[in-house]
Amino acid sequence: MTEYNQINTLEEIVFVGGTVYTIEFTVYDDTGAPVDLSTMTCEWAMSYYGQEGSAVYSADFTSTIVVNVFTATIPSSVTESLSGKFVHQPIITDFGGDEFRPAQGVITIIPAIII
Repeated sequence: MTEYNQINTLEEIVFVGGTVYTIEFTVYDDTGAPVDLSTMTCEWAMSYYGQEGSAVYSADFTSTIVVNVFTATIPSSVTESLSGKFVHQPIITDFGGDEFRPAQGVITIIPAIII
């Protein structure tokens, strides 16, 4: 049986809906060397937990790449009406078109208090 921490290798994220949240990904190869992302496309996707076939939000982050680091920012407008558990994955596509999803994590969005 697969353990929760074997599937979800990224640290769990918890925040209140309607908050802007930024996630930073630092990418290394199998030997531990930094991967130059300048020739690659970096994306990020989030779906409801258990419903990985349908993304709630995804974005291309090619323009925010710095050497082996890219950041994914979730706008407040995306999360203001969301709550619950979500799965998220960074997606890296190399110059040859090969796609890599090196990690997965869980995001818990707490409902915002409406005033």
